[in-house]
Amino acid sequence: MRLLDVTLPVAVGLMSVMGGAAHAETFGEVQAGIANPIGNSDWTNLVSTSFKLAGRLGFTVPQGIGAALQLDWTPININGNTFPGVDVSAYRIRLLPNFVYHHPIAPKVSLSARVGVGIDYVHESVTALNTTSTTSDTAFAFELGGGLWYDLGSAEIGGELALPISSHSDKNGAHYSSYDIDILIGLRFTADRGR
Repeated sequence: MRLLDVTLPVAVGLMSVMGGAAHAETFGEVQAGIANPIGNSDWTNLVSTSFKLAGRLGFTVPQGIGAALQLDWTPININGNTFPGVDVSAYRIRLLPNFVYHHPIAPKVSLSARVGVGIDYVHESVTALNTTSTTSDTAFAFELGGGLWYDLGSAEIGGELALPISSHSDKNGAHYSSYDIDILIGLRFTADRGR
């Protein structure tokens, strides 16, 4: 299953449902932070807190509802439980169309919430005795997130908490589900459209 086979129709559907609205505000977000594994035990025994980088492009209508396409990358921090002479590295890429909601709650302060469904791709590389083997798996992804943003004038700065969830199976038939708590900070840039 290719990433675009699943996510592109969903993203196009989201944009077509809401994209025709006049006076939409487009936005882009860049965020960085940490992903903290919280479950299940197969996942938390394998990985520890990792760096995460995320980006979103989307729009909202004046009522604050909208859609965004999210892409994020996490170099997975493997726990030090491998054998001597064995090097294990892994990374995760997630592609998620999101429904979003932005709402001002005070002068210069706004609340954001989002829910996304898409694809979670994990790639692992194992090197031992000068031989490297790789495995990868693509699975269903679900994510809830929300945060606060402060208007700086030319951009907004904000912080966000998110709960990414996925379920994978490796080539040996083992199944695991991953649940993380993400803590992210970032910048949001906005531009009005249709005015």
